Order: sequence, then C-alpha cells, then structure tokens
Amino acid sequence: MTTAEVLKKVRRIELKTRRRSQQLFSGAFSSVLKGRGMSFSEVREYVPGDDVRTIDWNVTARFNAPYVKVYEEDRELNVVLLMDASKSTFFGSQHQDKHEVITELMALLAFSALQHRDTCSVMAYSNQLELYIPPLKGSNQILGLIHRLVQFKPRHSTTDMAAAIRELTRRIHRKSIVFIVSDFKCDSFLKELKILNQQHEVLALRITDPLEQKIPNLGILPIQNPETGEPIWVDTSSAAVRRFFELENTRFMQVTDQVFKQSGVRHLNISTTEPYWHTLSSFIRQS
Repeated sequence: MTTAEVLKKVRRIELKTRRRSQQLFSGAFSSVLKGRGMSFSEVREYVPGDDVRTIDWNVTARFNAPYVKVYEEDRELNVVLLMDASKSTFFGSQHQDKHEVITELMALLAFSALQHRDTCSVMAYSNQLELYIPPLKGSNQILGLIHRLVQFKPRHSTTDMAAAIRELTRRIHRKSIVFIVSDFKCDSFLKELKILNQQHEVLALRITDPLEQKIPNLGILPIQNPETGEPIWVDTSSAAVRRFFELENTRFMQVTDQVFKQSGVRHLNISTTEPYWHTLSSFIRQS
C-alpha cells in the first residue's frame, strides 16, 4: 500500500468513525462501568445504614469494631482495545474482510473514548505481541492511532488468545473497560478470560463472515487455511461436504459461546456484510 493509499484509507475511516461515534456513543462508556468505576479511598467506622457489603473484615477484626470501605468515583475511564491480528482475520467474502471491520471498530471505540476525555490503549496480538499503543488521551490523537492501525503488518499468522489475554492482564494496572475484537478462531482461553473479567469489565466483539457459515455450491475449489497457508481442494457441489462445514462452524460458535457464558463475558456477533453501528451502541449501553 502506497503512502497516498494509506492516507486515503486513514481519512476514510476517520470520517466514517468520527460521525458514527458522535451520533451513537455519547455517554455509552460511562454507563458500562456504572457502579463499578470506583476506586478505594479509605476506611471509616460503620454507621447504621451503611451497606454491609462494604465492611472491611480485616480492619473490623483488628479493631474489634465494624469498619467499612469508602470508595470514590473514578473521574476518568480507561478503555483498552485488544485486536486480533492473526491471518484468519484477513478473510472476507464480499466488500470488506474481517481485518478491515476490526480496524474500523478499533477506530470507532477509540474515538468514543478519546472524545469523552477517557484514556485509550491498543494491543494487537496474533500468537505474539504485534503492536502496543500505550494509553492516549485527547481527540487529537485519533488520526495518528488510525494511521498506525492501517499501516502495521502482523509478522505472525496464528492465534493465541490465551497468551494475548495474559499479556493484556499484565499490562493493565487500573480497572478498565476491555474490548476484545476477534473472530476467536483459536484454542481454549476460558481460564485467562475469567481472570481478566474478574478484574475489569470485558466485552467481546466476535467478527464473522457469511461464507464461513454457509458454503455455496461452486464446484471443486481450493481453500487455504489462512493461518497455516495449507491448501485443500473441496468439492462444494457435495451436499455432505457443505453440511459438514456448516456443522463444524455451528460447533465452533457453540464452544465459543460457552466460553463467554462460563467467564461471564457478554459478546456481540458482528458480520462483515451487515451494518453494526446501532447494534453495537445498544450492546454497550446494555452492559
């Protein structure tokens, strides 16, 4: 991609996401951590009417009198974006591939955070760390962020979501809203996701493409595994073959759904072929 092409793409994404973020995301992030965006301030003696759930039992035992924890509301939210940069995301059957949709979503979420004076950091991961952008603040940072997302090229092809989440957990030092944007075509990451969600508010955006869900009858086709590069010839005229791929995709989706359920993480499916602005806004506000 030439410099001119990069700049053109950056400008297109910037214009598209700026307008949508202003229209749909006003105050959305603040509602996500409602009741959870609190920082510990001090302890004081219990008085009638205090919530018993705030009792600090260690201090209570030490002084032989009930004490409660006092919290103060965080004035600034910290938004963290984890982006899947593996080769499986460079797939799309129509106008956009999954990677392009992911880049748009990253820009949109970053815009929403930065224009509301929250901080935003980005981590792109395949089976290794590909890109890390430390916390930014201020809407004047967005063009540079989009430029880096558009221009960077991942060096590795496979996905290790468990390692990505471990790395992300290590880097976050305060309660945050974490968006994981991926097709989640990877091995188990339940344990890591549970730990992350216990410490932060985690929302998962799963990117899908219709061709992954239902293969049309197009005769014998070469299909390449995007992560390994291994090609296989598939007879798509066979109803049994098409049915096999549909069942495998259904099984994969169900397994991932179970991971989200067991970890307590809410998720939203976003297709490469359908508008997602309004459903994403509703999803965030309902969190």
